[in-house]
Amino acid sequence: MSKTFKTFGITNRVEGNRYVPFFDVDCDKENPKKVLEPFKELQERFKLGHLLVFSTLHGYHVVSLKVVTWNELLDILERAPVDPMFLRKTKKQHYSVLRIAPKFDITDNRIVNPAPSYFLTMPAKGQVIPISLGHYKFFKYHYGIPDTLMPFGYFVTGTKRVELIYYKTLKA
Repeated sequence: MSKTFKTFGITNRVEGNRYVPFFDVDCDKENPKKVLEPFKELQERFKLGHLLVFSTLHGYHVVSLKVVTWNELLDILERAPVDPMFLRKTKKQHYSVLRIAPKFDITDNRIVNPAPSYFLTMPAKGQVIPISLGHYKFFKYHYGIPDTLMPFGYFVTGTKRVELIYYKTLKA
């Protein structure tokens, strides 16, 4: 019998059938520059603004706060080096989730995977983008990221809320 773990996550949904791009990258973390290099190209091509990068036990989470349509999101994700399961799940459920808390084994009453932590900001030169205010505030305050390292742009109407979910996962 496989174990089930529980945790909290944030979705990338924005009111009005819009989204902010989230990327889940499972990788060897020995060479972050090499792992994150493809995101520089995506950042420039799709004008994603500053990218926030969070370190996890098994890789990185990369976040753009740019508000995009579903078709734009799919175009971006299909070109990104994301975990294939993450891409499949995003397409199936029509949104993405990034973990923001530790994974907890309820049967053993212990943390099996620590919460992601802020790692760095990949700056974008001269990109002023439409930003989700709710996601901006969440990432800024939840992770304590200074204003100077946060994306800049204009806040889009209808983006004040974020959706946090409590969910189960089979992977520690």
